[in-house]
Amino acid sequence: MKRKIIVMLSSLLTVVMLLCSCGTKSNQSAQNENNKEVNLVWYFVGNSQKDLKLVNEKVNEITKREINATVDLKLLDWNAYDQKMNMTISTGEEFDLCWTAPQFNDYYTNVARNAFIPLDNLLQQYGKETFAGVPKEYWEATKINGHIYGIINYQVVSTAYGFATPRSLADESGINYADIKNYTELEPYLSYIKENHSELIPLGYSKTQDPFSSQLPAFGFDVLGDNKTPGVIRFDDESMKVINQYDTNEFRQLINTMRDWYQKGYLKADASTSEEYTSDTAAGKYGVLWPSFMLSDTIEDDRRPNEPYGNTGVPHYTKKFTNTIVSTDRVLATMTAISATSKNPERAMMLIELVNTNSELYNLLCHGIEGKHYNKVDYFNEIGAHIQVEPIENSGYKPNTYWMFGNTANAMLTSVDVPAEYWEKYNEESEVSPTLGFSFDSTPVSNEIAMCSSVVDEYLNSLVSGSVEIESRYNEFLEKLNMAGAEKIVNEKQKQLEAWMQAKDQ
Repeated sequence: MKRKIIVMLSSLLTVVMLLCSCGTKSNQSAQNENNKEVNLVWYFVGNSQKDLKLVNEKVNEITKREINATVDLKLLDWNAYDQKMNMTISTGEEFDLCWTAPQFNDYYTNVARNAFIPLDNLLQQYGKETFAGVPKEYWEATKINGHIYGIINYQVVSTAYGFATPRSLADESGINYADIKNYTELEPYLSYIKENHSELIPLGYSKTQDPFSSQLPAFGFDVLGDNKTPGVIRFDDESMKVINQYDTNEFRQLINTMRDWYQKGYLKADASTSEEYTSDTAAGKYGVLWPSFMLSDTIEDDRRPNEPYGNTGVPHYTKKFTNTIVSTDRVLATMTAISATSKNPERAMMLIELVNTNSELYNLLCHGIEGKHYNKVDYFNEIGAHIQVEPIENSGYKPNTYWMFGNTANAMLTSVDVPAEYWEKYNEESEVSPTLGFSFDSTPVSNEIAMCSSVVDEYLNSLVSGSVEIESRYNEFLEKLNMAGAEKIVNEKQKQLEAWMQAKDQ
């Protein structure tokens, strides 16, 4: 009997040792996978940068040293980004990271078509500091079916909506910009610019940032999912009834106003199709930028006049039409996702963590190479901001997109930047959307959303830019939206919102 027990114990010990050996080999194998050098492809958006390759080389010096990886930075133009990313994802091209938002490289649509992977476990394993650097309630806003699919590039998430204009132009006109309470009251100022400044286009218009879908809260609407997909609620509606924003008096008033302004020559003739908004803004060709996103009016805060008009260095005034608001679409306005085609998702998350924790790497992406693209300075300005960067003009690298790469609280400041403690204060004190944390799962109506998106793409810019006759075109738009399934989308959003509210109250 003793002999049998000894044999059994011996056999059991052998099995345990074998299992331990297999586990060790498995762990070592996984560890070895994370130790070998890999190359990561990262898509993001912005204006062309002549010295991107030089910056990329410097980036790789850091990433190779820190996580044994090189990075291929793929910068796409704003006007091409959505189309290129849609093609890249549709064809199953291998890449690792990309910039995403509800309005660009659509976060919700890409999650619904399984283009992005869930990041909860990767965050806990490789991105702990990145996770800790963002308020927990904001992470809830990223969740779809209970999972995080996008890493928040933390920035100012509170915003007010209004307009901006060069100070010299406003002062010369004699119009009190501070008395302008909503967009319809811009008319006299636009008329003045048209009559007195033939070198200027009175009103800037961007087809990628139209004045309706890009600022729905300015019209009293709270976004549920993608900005352009039918289905929003009104901020002041306690019943939280979901409606089609395109079938509202607010939208009808806007398109009629824009039609009137277009016919008066306040916009470019090719406003609905032009791809020159960014370059025109940089060249100072516009009298008014609307929509503009801000924290405060110039009259409320004396640090506002120092900010450049459209990154041109021209001092300007800002005037808000709304209170500052924290909403889900603002929280999700800039994120980094990991592709489902990535062969190295662990290393991709390590890169995200590195960008968010390594000041040298993050500021290299933001500002370029010291001595070539900027000079290091060290002083505190009149509002107490620590200024560390003085950009070198025409240096070949100045993306002006801190928020594209990671946590903007880590950015070294130029003389026109607002310090983190300032915008973090607004994040904490602003009005909070009643649906903050609600994420719409578009899967049940993915076909309808795709069809409605095609309709919106066909009609929205021509209507909102005022470049077409309104009545017949607008009626066609509504009819096609209804045929494409707008009502089904609205009903699905209502269903999910009610379920979310019930769960929240429990």
